[in-house]
Amino acid sequence: MRGNDYPNNTQLDLYRTTVWDRAIVGMAIAAALAALAVATLTGCTQHSDAEATEDFNNQPVSFARAPADLPIVEIDDRNQYALASAIAKIEQLDPFEAHNAYRDLRKAWIGKHYRWRVFLVSATCQHANQCNVLPFDRAGADKSITQGWMPRVDIDAKTHASILRACDGESPCTVELEGTMAELILSTEQFTRMSFSNATLRPIRLASRD
Repeated sequence: MRGNDYPNNTQLDLYRTTVWDRAIVGMAIAAALAALAVATLTGCTQHSDAEATEDFNNQPVSFARAPADLPIVEIDDRNQYALASAIAKIEQLDPFEAHNAYRDLRKAWIGKHYRWRVFLVSATCQHANQCNVLPFDRAGADKSITQGWMPRVDIDAKTHASILRACDGESPCTVELEGTMAELILSTEQFTRMSFSNATLRPIRLASRD
């Protein structure tokens, strides 16, 4: 255009139409590219998921095991006599050394799963939530052990009733305690106390002596 040459209405309409057409074409191209990208990503994801599922199913060991396939709880083979021996040694130390030694002993024993042969007296196990067992045969071979702790066992009502029936007329009754040591109180100022959670008590029939 020169000087005072201004576009007429026809030229302006043509210019607007051209700009609008170009904009529509641009948006259409952008939409097509976006759709192509989504389709490609979806295809990759589906392929990856299929491969992941196939790989997981082909694993010799699955992470989602049935409860029956879960590892059996490991039994710590240390018994109450080993614990009593460790406590007796600490009792010979001065209070400061004993405090640290008791702390280490608690860490070494608590939280482990044990299976002990103990003795049940009905008077100390009158209720499922108030059941204590005797760890030592004080009237027999263990009379030299002076420690007086009696583990408390956390059992359900069914187990409690069953073990009392099995031990009826026998006191003390020899039983097998299996459970996890949930509490162990060791101190120079308190009596030793311990408790077992998830515990079971089973009667042990010993051969009669002639």
